[in-house]
Order: sequence, then C-alpha cells, then structure tokens
Amino acid sequence: MSTGEAFESEAVTDLGSGTYTALRLQHATAQHLHLTTRRIFVGPIPEGWLKSHRTSWLKNSFNLSNYSSRAATFTASFNSQRTHYSGRDGPSAEAFNASFPQPDDVGEEENEEREEGEIDGSTSRQTAGISNTDEVPPLRSRRTTEKLKATRSKKSLSSPSFTTARSSVVPSTQKEVTPVMAGLNTSAASAASSQEEISHPQEPSGKGSDQPLTGGPSGLSNVEENEGGHSSSHSTTKRVSGGGYSILPGDALSSTASLIPHAKKQAGTSPTIEADLPLLLAPVPASTGLVRFNVPSDVVKDETRLKSDIVQSASRRRSWKRRGKAHPGAIVKMEKMLVRVDSTLQKLPPDYNENESIKMEFRTVAKWCELVIVCRESTDDVSDFSLQMYKSRVIPAIDQTRLSKRAAHEIPLIPKSTQVNLYSTLDKTLVIWVPWKTGTRIYLLRTRSAANAVEWYTFLRHSLGWQRSSELQVHVPDLSVTLKLEDPFGELEASRKATYSAETDNQAVLKTIEAEKAVAGTILTRCMDLLEESPEWAHILEAWAKNEKMGLAWKRYDRLEWVHGANEQRMYGTIAMQKTHDLELRPKHHYPTTVKSEDGGTKEEPSPMEGFLVRLTSQQGRITRYGKMFYKRLYFATHNQYLCYCRPAKALPPPPPKLTLGSGGKIPSAQHIVNHTPLIYTVDPYPTTEGKIDWLKTGTSANKEKYDRAAYKEAERKVNTLLHAEGHINLTHVVRVQDIQRGNSPADQNLEQGPNVDFHESVPDTTRDDGKTKEFDDDRTFELVLRNGLMIRLQAYDVRTKKEWMIGLDNLVKYWKLRLADDMHAFKITRQLNLATLDIDEEMESMLGQFADKWEVNRAVASPQLFNMCGISCCRAITISGVLYRKPRRHSTFVRCSVILCHGQLLIFHSTVRERTGKEIPHIQHDRQTVINLKDCYIYSGLVTESDLLYRNQTFDSNHPGHHALPKIYLEDGWTSHDEDTMTSFVIWQGSRKSLFRTHESTDNRGGGTSQRLRFVSSLGVPGRAIVFKARSRPERDHWVLSIGMEIDRLQTREHLRVQ
Repeated sequence: MSTGEAFESEAVTDLGSGTYTALRLQHATAQHLHLTTRRIFVGPIPEGWLKSHRTSWLKNSFNLSNYSSRAATFTASFNSQRTHYSGRDGPSAEAFNASFPQPDDVGEEENEEREEGEIDGSTSRQTAGISNTDEVPPLRSRRTTEKLKATRSKKSLSSPSFTTARSSVVPSTQKEVTPVMAGLNTSAASAASSQEEISHPQEPSGKGSDQPLTGGPSGLSNVEENEGGHSSSHSTTKRVSGGGYSILPGDALSSTASLIPHAKKQAGTSPTIEADLPLLLAPVPASTGLVRFNVPSDVVKDETRLKSDIVQSASRRRSWKRRGKAHPGAIVKMEKMLVRVDSTLQKLPPDYNENESIKMEFRTVAKWCELVIVCRESTDDVSDFSLQMYKSRVIPAIDQTRLSKRAAHEIPLIPKSTQVNLYSTLDKTLVIWVPWKTGTRIYLLRTRSAANAVEWYTFLRHSLGWQRSSELQVHVPDLSVTLKLEDPFGELEASRKATYSAETDNQAVLKTIEAEKAVAGTILTRCMDLLEESPEWAHILEAWAKNEKMGLAWKRYDRLEWVHGANEQRMYGTIAMQKTHDLELRPKHHYPTTVKSEDGGTKEEPSPMEGFLVRLTSQQGRITRYGKMFYKRLYFATHNQYLCYCRPAKALPPPPPKLTLGSGGKIPSAQHIVNHTPLIYTVDPYPTTEGKIDWLKTGTSANKEKYDRAAYKEAERKVNTLLHAEGHINLTHVVRVQDIQRGNSPADQNLEQGPNVDFHESVPDTTRDDGKTKEFDDDRTFELVLRNGLMIRLQAYDVRTKKEWMIGLDNLVKYWKLRLADDMHAFKITRQLNLATLDIDEEMESMLGQFADKWEVNRAVASPQLFNMCGISCCRAITISGVLYRKPRRHSTFVRCSVILCHGQLLIFHSTVRERTGKEIPHIQHDRQTVINLKDCYIYSGLVTESDLLYRNQTFDSNHPGHHALPKIYLEDGWTSHDEDTMTSFVIWQGSRKSLFRTHESTDNRGGGTSQRLRFVSSLGVPGRAIVFKARSRPERDHWVLSIGMEIDRLQTREHLRVQ
C-alpha cells in the first residue's frame, strides 16, 4: 500500500467509513477532490439583498442554533463553514484553526417546532418538477395516541437540555433552499461497528458584543438537520422539512416499517423468517455524504428480509416435503415494476432479446404500466416458484384459491416451458416468455434499479435450472491479459450451505449476506494477488498502487459499466451478466481536470466563479428598447461550460469567511455584513498539500468531523445553485471577453456615461426587468461576444471585481472549448480503434453496436475517460449534459433542447427561440423550459421504443434496402452517425395518476406505536406518460441511459405495499 493510500485509510478510520469525505476518497484522490470543489466568489453581496435574506441565509450557512442528534458524547465549540479570503492564490492554512463559541441568543428568531411533526414524523416538501408522494394527516387510535404522549413526556423529562424538532417553518425568501440526499449505509453490521451518527454537543452559552463568528459545519446532512438547524433525537434517518427539491427519499423513511408485517404465526399462514432476525430489523443509521452509492436503508432492510427467505426457501421446501406438509403460496420475492405484455403466434428462439424481436410479428396485449411482481412458492409440484402480477398494493400473504384479489397475470416458472433473458443489455429490461394457447405470451419487465433487474435475472435463471459457473474470467485490458479465477464464490457457497443446514440460525443468514457483499472485493483482491506473482508487471502494479484506485467494470462493446454501490454489494446476484458482458479490472478514471493547450502545454481547469452581476441586455441581445436600457440584477454561477443565472431571491452565495456579530450577539445588519465581508474570497473544502488534505493531517476526530460536515454543506449549496438556475449561457459559444466598447451597438449613441445603476439597490422578486436607465458606467462593464454576432453586457460592482470576472470567464471559455473538443476527439478515436480492430466500416459499426453478440465484439475497446467515475462519486454538480431532441407527448414532434442531469432532476432548457413562422431568432441565453423529477420514473431504450416514436425516418436508400437512416454529420463538432432512430432513442416513463393508499406505520424506531396514514401513490395497472428523447448517435444514447438510470437508482424508496 502506498503512502497516500495509507494516509487516506487512516483518515477514513478517524472520520468513519460512511462520512462524506470517506465516501469520496473511496473513488477519488485528494487532489481530484480539491480541483472539483474549489470555487471563487466575487462580491460584494448587495446590501438590498441582505436586508431581505440575511436572516435565513446566515442561519442556513452558519448553523445559528443548538443542534443534537442524540445524547452528547463530547463538548466542543464549532467553527463555521471554512470559506475565507484568498483571491486566486488559494486558501491559507491559518483559516482552518479558528474556533469560536456561538452566542446563546442568535437563534431567537427561529420558528417553533410543530408538535405533530415530532409525534408522527410527517413532513412537507415542495418539488420543482413532478410532485413526490404526498401525505394526508395520520389517523390514530386512542390507545396509540395516549401511548405516544406518554412516551414523549418521558423523553422530555429524561433530557430537558436538548431541543429537537422534526420540522420548521422555512422563511419564504429561502423556501427553495433544500439539502441534497446523503448516502445511506446498507449494512447492518457496518452500521453497528462504525456508528455513523455523529453526536453534537450542546452549545456553550455566552453573551457579549462583537463576538467573532466564522462559518462552520451546519449539520451532518439533511437527514439530521433542517433549515433552521434543529435536529431529531430519535434517529438520523428521519428527514427534515424544507421547500424546494430534495433528493432524500423521505417518503421511504416514513413509510411502513416492513414490507411484510410482523404478525404472529397462525394456522394456515406461511412461516416467515424476519420475525426471527432482530439484527436485520434493527434501524440502520444514515451515513453522511452527498455521494449516494447505496440505496436507502429502509429499502435494504426489506430486501434483506426477502433475501433471507430466498436463502432458506430451498431448505424449507425440502423440510416440508420430508415432513409430509406443504406451505404453498408463500412470498419469496416482491417488487414493483413496469410491465408490458405482448403476444405472438411464432415460436421464439431460446436467446430471444430486442435484437430478435425485429424478426417477429407480435401485438401488444397490455401497454406499459406499473404492476407488483410477486414470486411465490408454487402451489403444485410442476414448478418450484411462480410469478404473479398484481394491480393492487394489498398483496395476499398466502396464495389461496378463494381470494377476492387475484393476480392480473401469473407465470409458472417451469424449466421446460418458461424462458427468461435480458431483453436489453443497456437498461437491463427483462423478458419472460411462455407458451400461450396457439402462440407465445411475452412479458417485458423493467425495474427502477439496474442492480435489481440483474439480480432478478440471476434469480429467475437459477429457478429455471441454470447453474453458476465454477470459474470466472477477468480481463485486464491495460496489460492485455486474462485472469482465470477458480471457484470465485467458494466462501459464499459455503456460507449458503451452512445456512441451509441451520434453517433458523440468524447468525448464519447474516454471515451469508455479508459474504455476498464481499464478493466484489474478494475478486479484486485475488486478481491483484495473481498479477503480483508475475515479476514483469511489478512496475505497473507499483504505479497503480501509488497513483490509481482499482475497480471492476462490465464491458459491452465500447461501453463500460462500473461495479459500485448496489452492483458491488450484489456482485453474486449480478454475475449472470457474464453471458453478455466481459468483466474487466481497470484503474478508476475520473473526468479529466487538465487538457493540452494549442501550444502543446498543459492547461489546468480554472476555478469556477459565482457572484452578483447586473445584466444590461435582453434575451435577444438588444441593448435598448423604446430608446431606453433595461437592466436586471442576477446571480451568476459557473458549472462546467455553463454560466448559469437565477433571480437574487433564489441566490445561495457562500458564507463569508469571518463575520463579527452585532451588539448582544444579534444577527448583524446588512451594512455591517457588507463592510466586514471580503470583496473576493475562495471556497475550498479540500485544501491540499503534496496530495494530502490539510485538515486530515492534524487535529482531533471531532475537528475532522467538523470539516467533513462543512465540505458536505458546501457540496449541498453548490448543487442547489444549479437546481435553482433559470437559464444558462454556454461559454463555448463565447468568442471573447472584452471591455465595453462604445459603438458596437447602434443604440450606444443614445446612452450616456454615468453610474446610474445602483449595485446595492433592493429589487423585487420578479422575472421582469428591474428598471430602465439612459446611462451606465463603462469602467464597471464588460462584454461577452457570442459567435452568432450578439453580445452580453454585464456590470460588476467596481473595477477590481470587473477585472476578476473578465480574467476568470476568459480562462473558463478557453479551457472548456479545449476540454469539449478533447472529449469529442476521444469519441472519434474510440470509434476509429474499433473500426480498425474489427475490420469494419462506419455503417457496419452502427449495426454491430446494437446487434452484435458478445463473441463478435469482445476485442473492441472502451474509453474510461468517457465512462468515468465522476458521475458515480458526485464529483461535480452536473452528471451529464448536452443536446437532445425531446418529444414531450406521444403525438408531438421532436424539439431540440439543452439538457442537464443534476442529482435526480433533468433540467431542460430551450435550445432555440423561434418566431411563429418557425424562423430562428438569434439569442444570447437558454431559459429553463421544464424540469423532470426522476423519482418514481422508469427508463427504457432501444428497439422497444419503436411504439413510442410512432414515426421513423422512412427515407429509402436504394443501395441499402431496409436501412432507413441516411448518414448524418453535425457541423458544430464534426460528429457523424449512421444509426437508426430506435438505436438513438430512450423513453422516460412517468405515472400519470395518483390514488390514496392507507398504510400502517410505526411512530418510533422501537415499534411501540402504530398509526394509519393516507398517502398519495401512483396508480397501478394504468398507462402513464412516455417522454421520448433522441440523442445524436448510439454512443451518446448509451451515456445518457446509464447516467439517468444511475440517478433513478439513487432515488429508490420503500414501496407502499401491504401484505395481509
């Protein structure tokens, strides 16, 4: 192990394996964290904005309240969030050592907590896009209510010094400031050992004037703290209330305690194992971190219970048959999926998938709709299991003959007649087909999570008689070698055999589950051990150990799918992917932060910028209207190649590095904040020296936890600045950044010189212009000249800030032009290498990318630069962005749009502005058109989208009959494509209807009380809304589908189902 890895390992031990920084360091180096999190704020903060927003802004930024997640285990003073003044030269080390106590009366203006919020945990949430599951006030029995009141009174008597709140009223001016979801631990054993809930002390009280205040960590994550800084003493997994958008699956955290209720065993009911597994039912604490590698803990607990049933189902069936008893109809596995049913008169091949579907003639029996898929113990001796599909959320615990709620579809898993396969190797859609009357019935199943889909695929294949291979081949493309692992799952199989022999042994089941989660790590370790045995690879292995982090990835043609998070923990369940994919050992690559300049040198990515500016032009680039200049104050922030903007009311400026409180410890006045805030300061959560994070080198564990929370708080703020964006300017369209030049516009002759636009003026929160003027200050104004001939005039606070903006934007424009050109070059190089390796032309390549078998393309290469780890580890606010063609409704036409994927939301911006006649209007910016909330959405792609396209390009090429797509070239970057429309399309499916569903939920973690709640949930069995997107080519489509699918995986919540 290298020195850097040893240092990071020691730092992770001090912080805890589930903290934000620890999760980031699993996949990235300290230097990469530093380069992707630093920012520059160019001030000042307008005094008019501070008069309306300073209270909520300071409380959200500085944690001006007492906070406790549980009983205090240490007492220490907090620093505020560490941002400080350093200009462009980077932060100074002295800023990390300041620590100041908080006055006891700075939070007097905080709102009171709601009594009902503490009892039932009900919260409110506003979303920017599709609304999430709503909640109706709970219905409680009298006995339950009295028990809850008694429990709450005991808690209040036992700990009177700690204040808790489940929700708080968010000020209207900051109602859209919302936290981003933290990563949640999925391992009960690791949660018990690492104890990821970090305790906060009761703040020491102290009064006095002119006390210095520095921005400190404002709380662990949104699962522990709300906007006002309050906390809950019950559990860190309880969510907070807040407006705007939050990726935290709060509905999962307050949903039913278990997927299958813990009822006493009665005659006629099937035996369940979760009642005998108290360790599995224990609440799993949430680990801090914006990096959401794992699914929510509630979902994992449900899957763990069901998985334990699968582990013991075989032994239970043997035991029942041996004793002469039968318990048919017991639930083994259950999940809500998107289902489509087709029928054909033809006989399907044994490897039927989307490529074979174009040879078949079939009709759709049932369109895409959500159904609950339940796998049960079979009621006959022909098959071991059967699949049932329900249109109701109330599922019978036992499948009996006389039931009012029968399954809409039932598939017996008979090895001789039932077949299963991966319909799509990209989005992991499953296909099951069975004989039906005179033909074949085809079922297409789409889960939200790709890991769940492949695990279902492995489970179904195993149920139909498939045996897992006794060896595993792992390719190492950098060394051009293939490693053969004998018996890679020996330890896990031994654990399973021990579980079979001990039918009700809780420890055996836990050992099996933990062994399954360690499969990926075991494969990686064995591969590295085999490579170390060969001395010829010694220098390469040494370089990997020093500079790289190794990982596993599934490769399919030119596509890489990294094994991480849920896929990594379910490696045993997803191993069936080796039928269509190759498993590879690779160094984990991130999105590059350097690029080669035109002179042959290396250019490092400049620091992003943000701050307030006054825009002096309209969207069409006009300087004046009706002979006058209209101006608008906006908050600008750069994210990758986009200069995003929003109204000041939605602005989230970083907190100043040091601030002095007013007399009596009150929140300072607006003028005081302006006078004591640096004009320009940097935000750098991870300052590094010699490749190591400075604040991880020294200090106590409490101090490191403090800076870890500060880093999470800054990442949360950065994401929200993008989610609040009302539009953006593409910096790659900027030709140059220059000083104001009078005469560039004919309107300049009517405008005079003078400081008429006041920077500190208070402006209304509207989309209209703030005012009009006939003069502006040339010394404070600069221009962005666009390639369409228009220009954007922006006015800064003074000459110094203007120069800072010009230098920073000019560096960003030059870097991102080179960076995107290099990305496109990587696409072209990858294609050219595959063309030469496979000895094909570009037209044939478009066919191989879709229709080729594994053995035909196993020699193809894939670029880790294009399929990098930054989206997985949330290094940047933007997961993926680019140009897509969108059809919002089934019978509408495709419209070009600019799309940004950011933490569970698909931000769609206008790409062009047109007149009523269709003529394009030159414009300077791209306004936000709509937002798609990916929660409760599904994505599917490929040939199955043909029914959603309704029409395709029917151009006839006499030289290639049957091939409808003509060659296309995109002049903006020279990219070419021969792909059919179905090869470049994907669909995001949303439920169109909501219904009320009554749930029985526990009011505390111990299960002492229950309450009934009515929740708005998606209606099952009804068609939904299909939003069709089309990319420019198949490789770009693959990137979008994998990225969107990854975000949907992170948004998983517990399904509202009731088994009775």
